[in-house]
Amino acid sequence: MQDNADTEHRGLPIPDWRKVESRAWTALEVQGVGVNLLQGDKVSNGWIADPIALGFRQRHFIVALALRMNTYPTREFLARGRGKEGAACRQ
Repeated sequence: MQDNADTEHRGLPIPDWRKVESRAWTALEVQGVGVNLLQGDKVSNGWIADPIALGFRQRHFIVALALRMNTYPTREFLARGRGKEGAACRQ
């Protein structure tokens, strides 16, 4: 007999960590911008399942994941906690 191990343990509900992390990520001031637009989108997320078949090298895959998660070190990201003068775009 298989119990409902995915949703309960000893009668207590087990939270879905993916939803919890997704909400926390969406709430981030810089990295969370636009995250909710791509959640559950199979076309936008399809390349993540088999990057080797698409020709990604490991280093390119890591950079692509960082770009996808909005954690690539941009000027805005690196300037967090400091004055905005370092985050401005070059003109």
